[in-house]
Amino acid sequence: MGTPLNRRANNIFLSHSSQDKLAFVDSLYQWLTLKAGLKVFYDRNLGAGEVAANLEKAIDDSKAAVIVLSEHSAQSPWVGLETSRLHEEVARSRGDFRIATIRLDAVDPPGLLKSFKHIDVTEDGLTATTAALLMDTLFGGKDSVDGNSVYLSRGWREPERPAAERLCQAVRLSGLGLVCDWTDQPRYDESRVREIMASTSGLVAILPHRGNGETSSYIIGEIMLARQLKIPVLVFAHRDVVVQPEWSLTDVMQFDNGIDTQAQDDVVSLFGNRIENFAQWQRQGQGESHVFLGHSLEESIDDRFLTARGMLSRVVGLPVKVGGLVGGMEAQSEILRLIRQAALCIIDISNRTYPDLPPRIDFALNSCIEAGVALGSEKTLYLTCRGPRRTPPFMFRNKQIWFYENELELIGNLCQIAAKHRRMVL
Repeated sequence: MGTPLNRRANNIFLSHSSQDKLAFVDSLYQWLTLKAGLKVFYDRNLGAGEVAANLEKAIDDSKAAVIVLSEHSAQSPWVGLETSRLHEEVARSRGDFRIATIRLDAVDPPGLLKSFKHIDVTEDGLTATTAALLMDTLFGGKDSVDGNSVYLSRGWREPERPAAERLCQAVRLSGLGLVCDWTDQPRYDESRVREIMASTSGLVAILPHRGNGETSSYIIGEIMLARQLKIPVLVFAHRDVVVQPEWSLTDVMQFDNGIDTQAQDDVVSLFGNRIENFAQWQRQGQGESHVFLGHSLEESIDDRFLTARGMLSRVVGLPVKVGGLVGGMEAQSEILRLIRQAALCIIDISNRTYPDLPPRIDFALNSCIEAGVALGSEKTLYLTCRGPRRTPPFMFRNKQIWFYENELELIGNLCQIAAKHRRMVL
């Protein structure tokens, strides 16, 4: 049994031919670690004997893998061995362990890699587009939920999965989307869970039985957190769970492990009315949450953030709304609404309208106003800006500005920001 993904130290295991190091792999490693902020196992300074000795440990200590395909790697016995072992990891983790393949030339991929959608890199190396696609492949989730979503609190142990999946499907059939914290997070963080939960319109909790009438203390804690946030709660509990008075749970729906052998229609008929009542309540509640992305109008015209928008949406797990794309007579009020209802604001204050401004005022005025609204609305706010580094406007001097020199560096910055706010869309 391998190490659970959330306990693994490295984000990525990097598989490649040693002959590709200087041409591409070194620069890929530098971008992944220095720009995207990831921990990567890279055998840069290891000999062949050390690679063999450390291979199992390195893979078992990584959450995902990147395989660099080339004419050289096609002939490398090490890449072949690593690829075989990585496929075993995918099967063992039920697909939670991900593999991305980068192809340097028109090489015919070996074996099971033939079915992969490869990221093709030219002689120019990694670009903003290929970097965003790489991050989406490794860390992106399903497309964000349309309409209302609810936070799902459930157990992930293997015996608990079948019943939980049946109940989740019954909730989905009511039209509700389900989101939760990513299961590969290295540690439980209540503030992160609170942020995700606060952007939803309710909580669905599934209490598993953990022996002697006990259940998960984390799930009970998340029910209490939902109460603090004043969002409605729908609770399923295994019939052997002893519901404690201090939980103040009412109208708990009981299930047993036999639910996983029932037809889905039977599950819906058993719980459907109460799920539908809960869903109707949600439809009257808060609407869709989103990431607000602000930047100068000129960026919208060139659509330079198009690549970034798709990656952000799938990695964060929320739709991205762009201030510069809002038009019409009510544009100003609509932009204000989007900022105030956002779960997260990322605003680029680079000036592309007026060239040759002095550094102290070389920032986009409208973007700074949007950032000020986000600051005043107490939204989680990140500011990005094209270099060189310089002193920001006074009201932003206590905030980190994520400066970048080119679009590839911008993608790296956005990857680091998105990693702090990922949610799993189920």
